[in-house]
Amino acid sequence: MIVFRGIAKQFKGRPALLPFDLEVRRGEIFGLLGHNGAGKSTTLGILLGHVQPSAGEVWIDGLSVQRNRCRALRNTGAIFETPCFYEYLSGWHNLRYFVSLSGGAEAGRVAEVIELVGLGGRIHERVNTYSHGMRQRLALAQALLPRPDFLVLDEPNDGLDPEGIQEMRAILLRLRDESGMTLLFSSHILSEVEQLCERVAILNQGRQVFCGRWQEAAGSGQRVRLKFRNPAAAAPVLERAAVRSLGDGRYLLPEDADLAALIAALAAAGAEVEEAFPQRASLEDFYLGRIHA
Repeated sequence: MIVFRGIAKQFKGRPALLPFDLEVRRGEIFGLLGHNGAGKSTTLGILLGHVQPSAGEVWIDGLSVQRNRCRALRNTGAIFETPCFYEYLSGWHNLRYFVSLSGGAEAGRVAEVIELVGLGGRIHERVNTYSHGMRQRLALAQALLPRPDFLVLDEPNDGLDPEGIQEMRAILLRLRDESGMTLLFSSHILSEVEQLCERVAILNQGRQVFCGRWQEAAGSGQRVRLKFRNPAAAAPVLERAAVRSLGDGRYLLPEDADLAALIAALAAAGAEVEEAFPQRASLEDFYLGRIHA
């Protein structure tokens, strides 16, 4: 659905993005990750035609954004950077105005997306009474009005409370599962990306440091949190068992390791194990490992 080839960007001779390739498959939710200044906004800006790349090209459904922007973005919706609305107008009138700029939409479609994003009770109030989270919902409604095939979401959970984040997750999964929509999703909330995305790309200082299925790349092995009363006695036992520290009291055991036997060996060595909790691989661990590698 989306293809980046050799994309790079410099601002006043300073590299913001080093050349990279990226593909987003039709019907998937793809995660774009990176710290502030890593190049995420520049990447999304190039994808949407707001930023001209210094090199490379982007295609949406076979159409070049750089050579044929209007046609390439015809079936694309987006929440990009800070959504802006007319403060003195209601949410309803903002939607009616913005959709008129792109050819209009039937009233039934407007009501449908308002209900989908959960703004039914406040849609006729002025936007200057909306919370930041409500503005995010209104932005999503605006992006969905043209029935896009592809949706770009730049920090869509920004400003949402835990219940709102859960509702946003349900909306995005519904769009993928029921409408077959393709989504490119950027967020600092890694737990949400973990629940939504099988494949991610990680940017670090303008360089793509990973692209693919993060759970496969995280590697096999058993993850466990261990706490010792005598860490010095534990160290040689862990080394002999090929146990690797992940930091913060977390360890990675070989796939075929016997956890009970390891705990017994630690106890016999005088390490005095106080806690042992099996854990699953997390996107946060994987992300931090790639960023600091």
